[in-house]
Amino acid sequence: MNSGTLFLLKHMRNIRAHKSLFSSYILMFLMCFNNAFSQEESSPEYLILVNKAQDLLADKKYAEAGAMYSRALKLDPQGFHMLSRYNAACSYAMAGVPDSAYVQLDFLVEKARFNEHKKISKEKKLKPLHGTPRWDTLLAKVKRNFIASEAAFKKSKENEKKAVSFHDSLRGKAAVPFSCTDVNGKKYELSALKGKVIVFNFWATWCGPCKMEMPELNKVKEKFKGQDVVFISFCDNVDSIAILNKNLAKNPFTYVMVIGEDARKLNKLYAVSSIPVNIVIDKNGIVTFLEAGYAPHVVTEMEHKIEKSLED
Repeated sequence: MNSGTLFLLKHMRNIRAHKSLFSSYILMFLMCFNNAFSQEESSPEYLILVNKAQDLLADKKYAEAGAMYSRALKLDPQGFHMLSRYNAACSYAMAGVPDSAYVQLDFLVEKARFNEHKKISKEKKLKPLHGTPRWDTLLAKVKRNFIASEAAFKKSKENEKKAVSFHDSLRGKAAVPFSCTDVNGKKYELSALKGKVIVFNFWATWCGPCKMEMPELNKVKEKFKGQDVVFISFCDNVDSIAILNKNLAKNPFTYVMVIGEDARKLNKLYAVSSIPVNIVIDKNGIVTFLEAGYAPHVVTEMEHKIEKSLED
């Protein structure tokens, strides 16, 4: 359980007590959960400061609350921390410090792609900002974000439908030929790996379910150590080995690592639209297992397919 989960559970009482501030944002928070907490892993100091700010906001000590939120956010100035930034903006607006409120709102709109235009336009604690050109400009940007997010969602659903159809057609058929290079410079090609069982995992640093299955995947890899099985992972949202290592320090993963453009190329080849995705290719290059999404049975079934592929 990461710090985001602990924070949410710890403060459910406060969330219920101040429903007008948080109710519509619980869903937004959960949707942004991976990005806001799993990837950023808020520090204990940050959580302590946010807790204090939350109490000050509840007590209507708006200037102090805004200052406390700002102290917390300075610990991770590029982190999304959407609830904290939103609450800081509300605090500063009520304290009569509009410039500080807009610092947080502009970050949410420009970097975090905040798109809840109905919520923000009705937020009572932001009313001191209403009726100015700057506010109207901000609302217009939020609406554009909403339209863009709706279009992106529609496209993702279309891509997912195509991916499901492609995956269904691929099971039991020849694997798509591929070539990639891992973070250590070693090259892998389907043709060169004939006679070996190949196991793929597609993941991303922001993906909570991906991280949940990693310990079990590591056990599977260890079980087949020394046998003709090659385990390759593809992380398409990382281009830097340093960033990869930072994430692996928190979530150890022992597969061969392919990142950046090669990972994105493989994602496209295998029509990966939702993650995690696990694939097993037998010694003859036939896809014997392909599952998208996380579920407890997936790793067990994958393990059985590897065993069977080694026996054939």
